[in-house]
Amino acid sequence: MALTRLGHGAYPSGAVLQVQRTRITAVDTQALTQNTMTAIDGMSVNITPKFSNSLIRLDGHFFGELGVEGNTYNNMISFMRDSTGLHESAVGNRNYGYGTLTRTYAGSDVGTTPETGFIFDYDSPSTTSQITYKLAIRVYSDGSGTDTLTINRVAGDSDQPYVEYGISQISATEIKQ
Repeated sequence: MALTRLGHGAYPSGAVLQVQRTRITAVDTQALTQNTMTAIDGMSVNITPKFSNSLIRLDGHFFGELGVEGNTYNNMISFMRDSTGLHESAVGNRNYGYGTLTRTYAGSDVGTTPETGFIFDYDSPSTTSQITYKLAIRVYSDGSGTDTLTINRVAGDSDQPYVEYGISQISATEIKQ
């Protein structure tokens, strides 16, 4: 049986054309700089749109822990297209992004209390060239100007039932318009 190649008009609007994802299970740490949107190590996905007018749905999930207690409520996560942030522009000196990682403990505890977050958005990149999407984080630190992000684990690593490990992932889904 011969294969038939479908052209642009053969796919209905809203059809999923492809899904690309990156799933991270390894533990890593990363230095963060205060007030700088920083791509999270390993949290990137490449996609080459089939059509220039496609819509790209982005989904990102993060599990890990910030090393400075104040940053557990002074952080924002966002997507980047290549090196450009997809978030809205800052208003004054305010922290900005899509949302904040969720605190899992009300008291002061850095080392055994993970932060986690899920965000999604849609992008219209208007290209058929490869794009790299990244999950990024911006922290306002305790004044030291830095923080350490632990990816896929809490900062402490003792063999205890209250020490959590997790996974992080990012995906890009091309949708026909």
